[in-house]
Amino acid sequence: MNALNRFAVVGLVAGSISACGLIDPDSIAQTPAPSDPFLAALSDEYLALSRAERAEFDWVDGDVFAQKGDWARQGTVVPPEQLEDWYLPRGSLPALSSARQRLMTQLNGGAMASKPVAAAKAQAGFDCWVQEQEENHQPEDIAACRKMFEDAMAELEAKPAPAPQPVAVVKPVEFQIFFPWDSAQLHGQAYDIIRDAAAAYKERKSVALRLDAHTDRSGPIPYNDRLSTRRAESVTAELVKLGVPRNAITATAHGERNVPVATADGVREQRNRVVILRLAN
Repeated sequence: MNALNRFAVVGLVAGSISACGLIDPDSIAQTPAPSDPFLAALSDEYLALSRAERAEFDWVDGDVFAQKGDWARQGTVVPPEQLEDWYLPRGSLPALSSARQRLMTQLNGGAMASKPVAAAKAQAGFDCWVQEQEENHQPEDIAACRKMFEDAMAELEAKPAPAPQPVAVVKPVEFQIFFPWDSAQLHGQAYDIIRDAAAAYKERKSVALRLDAHTDRSGPIPYNDRLSTRRAESVTAELVKLGVPRNAITATAHGERNVPVATADGVREQRNRVVILRLAN
């Protein structure tokens, strides 16, 4: 940074000067942090940079960072460094100019509120990079500051993961084929329903087709078991005739057990003389 700007910064902080005439970052750190998360994090980052520079006996740049930390501590929005205020190697300007533009895009785009810690690290990393690049004699420090900037920018520039798409739950399509009492013979309407079921199977490219065959509760249990089996076989045969693969069909004969409509034993109930056909992808 040019000397005039540096001494102007230092001259603004008479109240913060320690006994040795330097701005003390540790004293600033003892003051209350601002309620704004970005400014609180930014103050801490600048004070950490100040301590690092003081450890290398770079009192002037240590004071520059301490002053920026103090301003942020007081609730003042402190901008990143302007490149024209520093004596930078010409070859470093394109990368630094691009970096500052990226940083300002994020800061002006809401990153200070949405990702305050990462935004503070990005700004402090950029200023650190600028300061080390001006000195231009510690490549490890330049790389470390640039990495701090780039790591924080990666978090700021990361696109949010797309919202998970709801998984489509394919509900089984159901068809009901009713039978006369004590019969496993198909009738006119039953053929129409089975034809619709076969067409739906092919259209949906279903891989599962289940038949549940029932009887009402009139008649003996063994007889009803055999009757429900014949009903399942009648529907299966018609489906196969219409092009549904036999191995795609699973049939269960329930007899008078698990009837769709609960009745007393011996009751004739039309709604229980049924084969229920379900298909799903």
